[in-house]
Amino acid sequence: MDILLSEHEQVFLVMPAKAGGKSIELFVDKCTPSKGKYGTTMIMGGMGRATKREALMADIRPPSLIFYWISSSGPEKFVSLARKTTKKSLIIYFHREDTDRLKSAIRHYVHKSARKHNWTDGIQEEVLLDVIKEGPSEIGNQGLKILTCEAYEAIEDNAPNLVFLHYLQVSKVLELLAKHHCPGQGPVHENSGSDKTPIPVLLKNPANSTLQVYMDDWLDAKTNLLELGLDLKDKGISCQAKTRKMEADLLSCPDEALHFSSSNFFRSA
Repeated sequence: MDILLSEHEQVFLVMPAKAGGKSIELFVDKCTPSKGKYGTTMIMGGMGRATKREALMADIRPPSLIFYWISSSGPEKFVSLARKTTKKSLIIYFHREDTDRLKSAIRHYVHKSARKHNWTDGIQEEVLLDVIKEGPSEIGNQGLKILTCEAYEAIEDNAPNLVFLHYLQVSKVLELLAKHHCPGQGPVHENSGSDKTPIPVLLKNPANSTLQVYMDDWLDAKTNLLELGLDLKDKGISCQAKTRKMEADLLSCPDEALHFSSSNFFRSA
């Protein structure tokens, strides 16, 4: 990874929700101060009234690091990056297995919304299932809707410089990014999950006089059936086999960083 970062002038750091994005965003803000909105504009196509054209004129030195949470409404933003980035650009996609990501997203959303919806003393199981099915905020931001057949076709057709990185390796890659883009800047770690008060789930059909369980225990028991039971993979998901193979290859790498695609792969062709 150190060598790759030394060879690429522009780095795009992208991910779905709940894949280390907050820590990366805070780091980029410190590494490239006052330039954050530029990157969002370049990927989204517009931020408020700003356009990509205006963003190009915003600074004589555009940021060398561009950060973006990719919305899972579809693969379009990822496909655009695959097609339009240069040979001197590197895309780092921070990956998290999607069922594990879903579990974290449910926990995060319920805690974040507990006071607003009066869930602090417990959430009805039926209500929790409705929330998961509806897919608000981080819950619906499925990585599987980003890494679709269209996305893999764009990678194959365009050979962008692309690395998949396991989200648990964020701190290590931030150290390398600092070395090449903002020497002296240390990694930033943001984890809002460690200080959350447990929320009970009030069971619809309690067994053995157990009326409630904590949400973490409920998720441990139900997670492997939620995507099937609530039909969460019915729309916008394809080429899961490619993603699962990529995950297996990624986890087999000693540093959990997989150099997945590059125009350099074709030099011997």
